[in-house]
Amino acid sequence: MAAYKYGGKSYRFLVNGQTGEVQGERPYSAWKIAFAVMAALIAAGVYFYLYDAGAFRN
Repeated sequence: MAAYKYGGKSYRFLVNGQTGEVQGERPYSAWKIAFAVMAALIAAGVYFYLYDAGAFRN
């Protein structure tokens, strides 16, 4: 069992020594999550644009 501070808040976690399973709290970064969602939407948009333009047809 351990704890660490990040951004002024304390987070605790536990690692099972037999299975390696980790349980506990973790900090989430709102801007990283938003960036990942935007990147996925842009990638999907590019894919569908190219598919509609016939880039993947023989």
